[in-house]
Amino acid sequence: MPDWRFLLKVSRPRFWLYVLGPYLVGLAAGAASTDDLNRIEVLVFGLYFLLPANLLIYGINDIFDFETDRKNPKKTEYEMLVRPASHRKLLFWMIALNLPFAAASIYLAPQAIFSLAGFFFFSIFYSAPPIRAKQVPFLDSAFNVLYVFSGGIRLSNAYRLIPAAADLRRRMVLDDGDACILSDP
Repeated sequence: MPDWRFLLKVSRPRFWLYVLGPYLVGLAAGAASTDDLNRIEVLVFGLYFLLPANLLIYGINDIFDFETDRKNPKKTEYEMLVRPASHRKLLFWMIALNLPFAAASIYLAPQAIFSLAGFFFFSIFYSAPPIRAKQVPFLDSAFNVLYVFSGGIRLSNAYRLIPAAADLRRRMVLDDGDACILSDP
């Protein structure tokens, strides 16, 4: 049984909006109507970008930054110092809470796989070796692109709703200077 209080604290709820926010922007940008908001993948990914995604980002950070974290007063004041004895348990729950969403995306939104893979890559290797981007000045900034992938996931799910995008059933056509959108056949 998971220690939800521990997992919640590690996931840093005050930062959840950093990945949920771009997802919501992508959702708003990709929705052609309110009906597009009533899809199961909208809910699934919305839930993902709360606890599981943030547990991945900050859990990896806590595992690989223990030596610096133990000298950081904020880790004992309002965050949590994750001691090495808890690293294995944390890693287990990070995998257990992220893997179902990766599997669900294969079924619910296969077009989002590349965005999700990018999110996983940048989330893990920002803190984890062999890349550990946070220690390399340029890479430190470049790896912050991970926060954009959540918006990309929603936009990749909505590609068929955007005129002139990958869905060829709907196109923008110029006819005598007037733009019109062809309806679905």
